[in-house]
Parts: sequence; structure tokens; C-alpha cells
Amino acid sequence: MKNIKKFGFLGLAFALNAWAVGNEGALGLDVEKDSAAVASSITIIDQPAVASQVISEVTNLSEKKPTDSLANEPIVNQNPSIQARYADKKHLLLRYRKSENMPEITNSLVLEGIGDKEAMDRINQRKDKIGTIPRLVLLPCSDGCANNKDYEKVAAAFQERYAAPVQAGLYEFRGQIKVKVRWYQERGMFERMSPIPTRKDVFAISFPLEGKLITLSSYSIAKKNEMSTFVTKTSGLLNTALGIEMGAGVKPYLLQFLLPENERSLMVKVNDGLAPIVKGIDKIFGGVDYSSRIEPMTSADDELLPAVDGILPNEINPLKEPVFYNHL
Repeated sequence: MKNIKKFGFLGLAFALNAWAVGNEGALGLDVEKDSAAVASSITIIDQPAVASQVISEVTNLSEKKPTDSLANEPIVNQNPSIQARYADKKHLLLRYRKSENMPEITNSLVLEGIGDKEAMDRINQRKDKIGTIPRLVLLPCSDGCANNKDYEKVAAAFQERYAAPVQAGLYEFRGQIKVKVRWYQERGMFERMSPIPTRKDVFAISFPLEGKLITLSSYSIAKKNEMSTFVTKTSGLLNTALGIEMGAGVKPYLLQFLLPENERSLMVKVNDGLAPIVKGIDKIFGGVDYSSRIEPMTSADDELLPAVDGILPNEINPLKEPVFYNHL
């Protein structure tokens, strides 16, 4: 990976995700060292950000919007660099309501995919930032989190992992996002010693995007406790979705997966192929399917509103049944 000009947003997403996965922060590694490593693969120089513009582009509205701060029509990013890059793929642009909660890439040359040695020097010196991400409001799971000191340690580690790009000087906080721990489970010592495991170690989070409920999950059926790995994976996926994809006004990969254009893509075929395997393993080891997924929102998800993108449940391209991401 040499620069963004060659790899575009995909390269930047891989850079941030690889850095997030490799940088253990509170889990033991050196934030400064690893943030310098990612800086070498992200090129930024000091220029005023290109002013963002917006256009109305709304489809499949299923309900009348309330007369409050959400009453304005959903928009898509009209930044010239974004519009040029996605001129023939406007279906990939994220629909959202403009607010301080929305993440945003504010550095114009990151958006334009241009950089040089000066850019790398400046980011290493923490003189330039990529943009903004919202503060994390982490809601505990409904079962197994209350008065659980082990969970509190895991939750603190997840929050610190999420905040690592800000602590490293790559981003700034602006606004907030509500995220709920959907599943948290750590097996005890004797459970791991059992030759026939009946439960899994699992950490999963949920949050709404474009009126749908996204769940990012990581779990293991191995005997070894790998909770730090689960925290690393879910935080890396969340950072990439917010800091890179949504920050550039683009639908996160999880939403792109639902587009008709991807109906029979290679990744969909991989997902379809893995589904029976994953569900078969789940059935053997406890019967609970902890796969990542996207689902219709219900009243049970109201505590996560307003969504970071300001979109109401079922407002845009309503989803009728869950879609599972067995390849994540």
C-alpha cells in the first residue's frame, strides 16, 4: 500500500482497519508506534477542506417524518471529489440527515486521493487530521452485563479501542453514536476444559444505519479465551464503517451488500456457501447463531435512536427479513 491515490478509499479503509487490528491500545501495545505505522500508509497535507454540498435524493419513504429536527429530507454528500469518484455509482452514496453526529472526512486531499512525503510527515507530527468520528455511547447488553466486572473490563477495552484513532491524533470527536452490546459471553475455566463445548465466547454490538439494525459480532468455539480478539475485530469494523466509509459519504460495506447490483457477487456467493457451515457449527455448539447480521428495526431498538445518520426505521429501502453475514 503506497498511497491513497493508488488505492482510493478502499486502501484507506484497509489501512485504518489494519492499524486498528494491530494496535492493541489498552490491550497491551504501543498506540504511538502503531499510529505512526498507519501514518506511513495514509497521505495527508495541510489544505482547507473542500466545502460540502448536499442534494435531496430520497427513495422508498414509508412514513411521514415528524416535525422536529429530523423533518429535513435525507441528503447525499455532494463534495466535488466524492461526486466525481461516484459519478457512475451514485447508488453507493449514503443517505443521511446532516448533523454533528455524522462522521466526516474533512481533509480535502484525503478525499481527492492525493498525497506526498510532506503529508506523511505532517500526520506523523499530528499536525493534520483525517476528519471526525462521533463519541461512543455504549449501552450494556440486556443479559449478563449488569454488575459484571468482567464485562466492565471488556466494555472499557472496546471503548478505548474505538477511541484509539482520536488518541493517536488521526481524528477528532464530534457528536455521538449510540451502540448497544447485543451479546457478551465469556466461558468459565471449567467450560473451556470440557472436551465438548456447549457455549461460546462472544462479543457483539448493534447500531442502526439507514433505518436498519446492524450487528457486528465476533465469537469463538475454541477452548481458548480470545475476548481481546473479539474486541479488536468489532472495534476495527466500527471504526472503518464510520471513519472511512460513512466519513466519505459512502454506504458502509454492510449496506452495500444489500444492493441489487451485488445480488450474485462473489462475496454473496461466499456468504451463501458459508451459511450452512456456520449454522451447522452453531447448532452443534449451543444452538445460538451469533453471526453478524442486518435486520429490520423494531420498537425494541428505540433506545438507539436517533441514529447517527438521522434516518428513521424503515424510511429508506425497508428490509423485510434478516440478512446474515457469515463471512465476517
